[in-house]
Amino acid sequence: MVLAGLLVLYFGLFAFEGDRGVASLKSLDSQLSEAEQKLAVVKAERETIERKVIALRPASLDGDLLEEEARSELGFVKPDEIVILGR
Repeated sequence: MVLAGLLVLYFGLFAFEGDRGVASLKSLDSQLSEAEQKLAVVKAERETIERKVIALRPASLDGDLLEEEARSELGFVKPDEIVILGR
């Protein structure tokens, strides 16, 4: 009878504190929610980049976007413009 009680206690303890117990389940849930938040951020960034790529394709070229990208990435400035550098 005592042995059975000890076995129940032993397995009960590992059900809560073991590698696959309730405590590790909570830890995995928090890791999962963090990963899902990071995934949402990355998906939003990807959608933004995809929209820019579509706008820069020859069939649907947006001249304003092309000029904006050239100015920001390559530092192009028109001769009659005044450039104010930010922080």
